Amino acid sequence: MQVKFGEPNLPKRVSYQPKLHTDLARLLPGLSAEDQDRLVSLVGQAERARHGTMIIISADASSEAQRLRAQATCTVPQLLGSPLLDHLTGIDGAVLIDPKGLCHAIGVILDGQATEDGDAGRGSRFNSALRYLHYALERQIPTVAIVVSEDGGVDIIPNPQPAIKRSSITKVVAELEGISQSDSVPIRRYNELYDWLMENRFYLLSEDCERVNAAIEKIEKQFDKSGRTVWVVRHILKPDPRMDPAFYYEPKKKPS
Repeated sequence: MQVKFGEPNLPKRVSYQPKLHTDLARLLPGLSAEDQDRLVSLVGQAERARHGTMIIISADASSEAQRLRAQATCTVPQLLGSPLLDHLTGIDGAVLIDPKGLCHAIGVILDGQATEDGDAGRGSRFNSALRYLHYALERQIPTVAIVVSEDGGVDIIPNPQPAIKRSSITKVVAELEGISQSDSVPIRRYNELYDWLMENRFYLLSEDCERVNAAIEKIEKQFDKSGRTVWVVRHILKPDPRMDPAFYYEPKKKPS
């Protein structure tokens, strides 16, 4: 509940589907557009279920079903459509499917080790998904967990940072270097570039950080020579170990 201009109202839920559609292609290499649409549709169907549920999308679903068969009900792989999913969401445990939407096991009790990302306030289903994802990714098995709570909320695990255009970073870094080599510094523009880099520092690679830090050092030395009286402490940028070049994208060129 939130109050705006004296009027109480419920906050609007932001749709997860556009981001999920994009993230699935990044998290499950080789996924076709048809597979993406099918998986997003299944998640939407699961969200409307009366009870909460969990769907595990594993690139190695067949082997995982066999590995977990003692704590799951293995099935003959079949395409998981909306009517079938409606029947499965009431069963305790996770539904295990592959990236094409074929169901390999139901009622799966997931394994895995506790992680620092766990949150006791989020419930057992969410934390179970975290543990399993950590275990699966350690074995380099592309995996996505969809956790649907009883109130209809949807958590996608992992939930990667939005993609960003690599060319945007290249352009800003180059402009900053250009300023560092000029005789006079346009302070307002310099601050704008610096603020943009700070907002997007997660996406900077090691070489980006080196170039930016070197440019900032040159610019700050120019300020020192000018006898400035106000000092702004600039951060030394370092690459984020979670950053992956897969977070970059470039718009597809239209055919000529």
